[in-house]
Amino acid sequence: MFKDILARTPRHFHVYKGSLLVLILEDRPGTLHSRAAPGPGGAPQHPFVHAIARDAVSEDELGRLLRQSDSFDQYLERLVASGYDVASAGDAENTERPGGLRIVDTAGAAGVLWPQSGQFTTLDQQPERGRLVFPAVTLTVYHPEVADSLLALLNTATDFEALCRAIEDKGFQLTALAG
Repeated sequence: MFKDILARTPRHFHVYKGSLLVLILEDRPGTLHSRAAPGPGGAPQHPFVHAIARDAVSEDELGRLLRQSDSFDQYLERLVASGYDVASAGDAENTERPGGLRIVDTAGAAGVLWPQSGQFTTLDQQPERGRLVFPAVTLTVYHPEVADSLLALLNTATDFEALCRAIEDKGFQLTALAG
């Protein structure tokens, strides 16, 4: 079961709008780094997020969603609900992730996958660095109740296209990410 995997602390994610990296995010108190020059006091402190904005166009909305959030998990939920997608941050910083697909079920966005090497993760539990890394797929699950079934499909799929077919055979819809 996925819940038995040792978790990374703090969680460290990349946030995408379509295929573009817009935010680097860590689950710890820290500072908020803008694309704009910092004020005289430096980057503002934040009680539950350390974040680095990567896209000036998205920065205002990202900040607004953060101000509406009371926790790191709530911020992730708001990001996903607003059309952003989340990937586990690995050793390399992928400034673009083309070809992404949102996994959708009756409750809404259940996850996202990209046809590039990366880690399987959920929003609430990220495996330790280097664990559950797959050579042809990055997969993030937004609904923890489907994590085990999607991980099982990922473990048996021969390639990205086979995984997509298996996910659709389980009743999920796949929709291309905008942008």
